[in-house]
This record gives sequence, structure tokens and C-alpha cells, in this order.
Amino acid sequence: MYCTQCGKETRDLDRFCGQCGAATGVAGPTYNAPPPGPPKKLMLSRADRKVGGVCAGFADYLGWDVTIVRLLFLCGVVYSVGLALVAYLIAWIVIPVPPLTYAPQAVSGVPAARPA
Repeated sequence: MYCTQCGKETRDLDRFCGQCGAATGVAGPTYNAPPPGPPKKLMLSRADRKVGGVCAGFADYLGWDVTIVRLLFLCGVVYSVGLALVAYLIAWIVIPVPPLTYAPQAVSGVPAARPA
């Protein structure tokens, strides 16, 4: 492909001419980004809790493995002489619990059969 301004040969994927800087008309790369959604909220975990769900909540929020967060918390407790434990208790009180969600169930006109 040749530049329309200066006539210098350019590569097929170049967006601008290297000699004169003119746009070649080649579109840039497109990325398939996920559609923007609501921002993530930090919440306690109901499903993967061991004590209060704080470490699992942070793991969900950060996108990390929950085991890594728990190990980091354990190291924090040891090296901060228990200050991380106080922070855990405060986080347990302050971070909200997600609301319960129930799956919709099919309702039919037939009453449920009782086992005999």
C-alpha cells in the first residue's frame, strides 16, 4: 500500500504514514471488551464463608482466589500482632451482607403429590 500524500510504501496495517504522518484510512484494532455493567460492590460472601465471609467477599471483589486472600490475612494477623484481626472484626460489622435471592419456581395448577 502506498501513502496518498507522499507516495511512500507503507505496510498494510499501518494507520499513519511513517514519512509524512498522514492517515492511511486503515481502522485500528478492535477489542471485544465486556459491556459496561454496574460497578462491583464489596459485600460479605454467603456461599464461601468460613467465619464471617470477609475474606471471601474481598476475593470476589478483587477477582482473586479466596485461598490467597485468606493466607494474606493470616500473614497479616501474625505480622501485625493481631491488628489485622481487629480490622477483620470491623470489616465484618461494616461490610453489608448481600440480600437473599430466590430462584423463581414454576407454579402449576396441580397440587404437590405427597409420598404415601
